[in-house]
Amino acid sequence: MRVCPKCGNRIENNKEKCPVCESSSESVRRSYKHSSKTLYYVSIILTSLYAVICAVNGLVNIHDIKSNINLFDDSYFGMVENNHILTVIYTVLAGLLPLIFVFFIGVIMVSERSYLLILFPVAGILVEVAQIIKEYRNYLYVFREKQSYFYGIIAMDIFSALLVIAFFVMVIRMILNDFTISQSRMLVVFGFILVASRTLLKINMAEEPEILRFVSNTKAYIMLSAILLNVRKRYSNSKKM
Repeated sequence: MRVCPKCGNRIENNKEKCPVCESSSESVRRSYKHSSKTLYYVSIILTSLYAVICAVNGLVNIHDIKSNINLFDDSYFGMVENNHILTVIYTVLAGLLPLIFVFFIGVIMVSERSYLLILFPVAGILVEVAQIIKEYRNYLYVFREKQSYFYGIIAMDIFSALLVIAFFVMVIRMILNDFTISQSRMLVVFGFILVASRTLLKINMAEEPEILRFVSNTKAYIMLSAILLNVRKRYSNSKKM
């Protein structure tokens, strides 16, 4: 059993051609092209709305650096003040990420393989790394004071960051290489698991104040970026059928 690199349909070993791409009737091909085009434009519209809202919120956060000094002491552990410079760097990066995501959407409308798309996953990796660095003093404090009830939170924090980084590394590799529709589907599943997990944590731990900051951002742009790569690839392939 093989998988067609164009449409993702399964091909029996005793067949040379994909039944959808090569052997389908004209009506089936038209239907596939129409559904691909519809999915593509609906995804672009909905994702753009989300990205614009997040971008506005990101600009507000950057502006708050100047107007709200309390922003510098926003650790969810509530114990040790963060390094102000590191916090400013993280806040600026996190605030700019939605704007870079807007740029990502614009570029992907032109081509799913443009190297400019790499700016978004690179920025995402920098944000995750900056978040960990920003909190390292709190991590050291927890371990030094042997406050074991925070160990789980730290583990989730670091593990979540590593998963997000792994996701963005996959995105970079797919952008640099001619990925298949099946690979993009796997990326969508990975992104969905990441976002769904953070959402479930937020719902289940909403009554725990010290964990709220950890789960407050579900990072839906992760899944949306994977969806955009998938629908753009499908739309591009459908035009070649």
